[in-house]
Amino acid sequence: MKSNKSFPVQYVSTPYALIKRYDLTTAAIYGYIWSKQQLSKGVCCVSQETLGQELGITRQTVNIKLNTLEKDDFIKIVGGGNYSDGAGRTLNIICNEDALKELDKDEGIISKKRESNYQIIEGEPAPGQTLSEFLIHAMRHLHGEE
Repeated sequence: MKSNKSFPVQYVSTPYALIKRYDLTTAAIYGYIWSKQQLSKGVCCVSQETLGQELGITRQTVNIKLNTLEKDDFIKIVGGGNYSDGAGRTLNIICNEDALKELDKDEGIISKKRESNYQIIEGEPAPGQTLSEFLIHAMRHLHGEE
């Protein structure tokens, strides 16, 4: 299996239901996995180290958030890859979109007017700004908090 570590993180879908239930970092990790899953035959292959580097968070934070998402059935880690992406052993991760849809319903987020689970955020971090900082700023702007 070929590594897809060169995937450019230009857009990360951040499901609002996950932001509401957990926090922006957890939602960004889910969105990152979902985005990579769309580009690689239904599975995201990435190490915790690379995921953390690309989102501007520590590997330990990634580990905690992945465990939370897996425990609550939003993702499934289906084993480790047979290769390294240069920053550690890869994990094969699949998003459970049905669980996200159920959470959307439980949180009252889905309505007839809004059928999408995702907000599109365009742009890129400023020099020296991590992706997490950029996403936090963008989400606050979208929700009128800035």
